[in-house]
Amino acid sequence: MEDVVPRNWEPILTLPLPKKPSLKLLDAARGQVLLYLDWIMHDMVQVDDVRTVHGELERATYRLMEIAEALPAALEAHAEHSLTSVSPESLAKVMDWVSERNGGDARARAASCGSLLTVI
Repeated sequence: MEDVVPRNWEPILTLPLPKKPSLKLLDAARGQVLLYLDWIMHDMVQVDDVRTVHGELERATYRLMEIAEALPAALEAHAEHSLTSVSPESLAKVMDWVSERNGGDARARAASCGSLLTVI
Protein backbone atom coordinates (compact mmCIF):
# COMPACT_ATOMS: atom_id res chain seq x y z
CA MET A 1 0.00 0.00 0.00
CA GLU A 2 2.91 2.36 0.72
CA ASP A 3 4.18 2.00 -2.87
CA VAL A 4 0.96 3.13 -4.54
CA VAL A 5 1.51 5.76 -7.20
CA PRO A 6 -0.57 8.94 -7.24
CA ARG A 7 -3.94 8.69 -8.93
CA ASN A 8 -4.01 4.91 -8.66
CA TRP A 9 -6.90 4.96 -6.23
CA GLU A 10 -8.06 1.37 -6.40
CA PRO A 11 -5.36 -0.07 -4.07
CA ILE A 12 -5.95 2.76 -1.58
CA LEU A 13 -9.67 2.03 -1.57
CA THR A 14 -9.53 -1.78 -1.54
CA LEU A 15 -6.34 -3.00 0.16
CA PRO A 16 -6.63 -3.39 3.91
CA LEU A 17 -4.74 -0.96 6.08
CA PRO A 18 -1.79 -2.49 7.92
CA LYS A 19 -2.42 -3.39 11.59
CA LYS A 20 -0.22 -0.51 12.74
CA PRO A 21 -0.11 2.02 9.90
CA SER A 22 2.35 4.87 10.16
CA LEU A 23 1.24 8.46 10.34
CA LYS A 24 2.94 9.01 6.97
CA LEU A 25 0.97 6.18 5.36
CA LEU A 26 -2.34 7.39 6.80
CA ASP A 27 -1.67 10.92 5.61
CA ALA A 28 -0.80 9.71 2.11
CA ALA A 29 -3.84 7.42 1.97
CA ARG A 30 -6.11 10.22 3.16
CA GLY A 31 -4.70 12.51 0.48
CA GLN A 32 -5.34 9.92 -2.22
CA VAL A 33 -8.91 9.34 -1.05
CA LEU A 34 -9.55 13.09 -1.07
CA LEU A 35 -8.15 13.30 -4.62
CA TYR A 36 -10.46 10.45 -5.54
CA LEU A 37 -13.43 12.30 -4.09
CA ASP A 38 -12.45 15.35 -6.15
CA TRP A 39 -12.34 13.16 -9.26
CA ILE A 40 -15.76 11.69 -8.46
CA MET A 41 -17.31 15.10 -7.95
CA HIS A 42 -15.71 16.69 -10.99
CA ASP A 43 -15.47 13.95 -13.62
CA MET A 44 -17.45 10.87 -12.65
CA VAL A 45 -20.62 12.75 -11.76
CA GLN A 46 -20.78 14.06 -15.33
CA VAL A 47 -20.76 10.66 -17.07
CA ASP A 48 -21.99 7.97 -14.63
CA ASP A 49 -25.40 7.32 -13.20
CA VAL A 50 -26.38 8.41 -9.71
CA ARG A 51 -26.17 4.90 -8.20
CA THR A 52 -22.59 4.40 -9.39
CA VAL A 53 -21.52 7.79 -8.08
CA HIS A 54 -23.28 7.12 -4.76
CA GLY A 55 -21.53 3.75 -4.44
CA GLU A 56 -18.12 5.30 -5.03
CA LEU A 57 -18.83 8.07 -2.54
CA GLU A 58 -19.76 5.44 0.06
CA ARG A 59 -16.59 3.47 -0.63
CA ALA A 60 -14.38 6.55 -0.26
CA THR A 61 -16.22 7.62 2.89
CA TYR A 62 -15.76 4.18 4.44
CA ARG A 63 -12.01 4.34 3.80
CA LEU A 64 -11.80 7.82 5.34
CA MET A 65 -13.53 6.43 8.43
CA GLU A 66 -10.97 3.61 8.65
CA ILE A 67 -8.15 6.13 8.35
CA ALA A 68 -9.72 8.30 11.07
CA GLU A 69 -10.03 5.28 13.38
CA ALA A 70 -6.34 4.38 12.88
CA LEU A 71 -5.12 7.95 13.35
CA PRO A 72 -4.99 8.18 17.18
CA ALA A 73 -2.73 5.11 17.52
CA ALA A 74 -0.50 6.34 14.68
CA LEU A 75 -0.21 9.78 16.30
CA GLU A 76 0.70 8.19 19.63
CA ALA A 77 3.34 5.97 18.01
CA HIS A 78 4.75 8.96 16.13
CA ALA A 79 4.90 11.04 19.32
CA GLU A 80 6.64 8.25 21.23
CA HIS A 81 9.17 7.85 18.44
CA SER A 82 9.74 11.61 18.35
CA LEU A 83 10.35 11.73 22.09
CA THR A 84 12.96 8.98 21.91
CA SER A 85 14.82 10.87 19.20
CA VAL A 86 15.07 14.16 21.15
CA SER A 87 18.51 14.64 22.61
CA PRO A 88 19.04 16.28 26.01
CA GLU A 89 20.99 19.03 24.23
CA SER A 90 18.05 19.78 21.95
CA LEU A 91 15.67 19.88 24.89
CA ALA A 92 18.04 22.23 26.76
CA LYS A 93 18.09 24.57 23.75
CA VAL A 94 14.30 24.62 23.65
CA MET A 95 14.15 25.33 27.39
CA ASP A 96 16.66 28.18 26.99
CA TRP A 97 14.59 29.61 24.15
CA VAL A 98 11.45 29.45 26.31
CA SER A 99 13.30 31.17 29.15
CA GLU A 100 14.46 33.97 26.84
CA ARG A 101 10.97 34.36 25.45
CA ASN A 102 9.59 34.75 28.97
CA GLY A 103 12.23 37.27 30.00
CA GLY A 104 14.25 34.79 32.06
CA ASP A 105 11.55 34.45 34.73
CA ALA A 106 12.19 31.04 36.36
CA ARG A 107 8.51 30.45 37.20
CA ALA A 108 7.39 31.35 33.68
CA ARG A 109 10.15 29.12 32.31
CA ALA A 110 9.03 26.18 34.44
CA ALA A 111 5.37 26.70 33.54
CA SER A 112 6.15 27.00 29.84
CA CYS A 113 8.42 24.00 29.90
CA GLY A 114 5.73 22.01 31.65
CA SER A 115 3.32 23.01 28.89
CA LEU A 116 5.93 22.17 26.30
CA LEU A 117 6.58 18.74 27.78
CA THR A 118 2.85 18.08 27.89
CA VAL A 119 2.62 18.91 24.17
CA ILE A 120 5.67 16.83 23.30
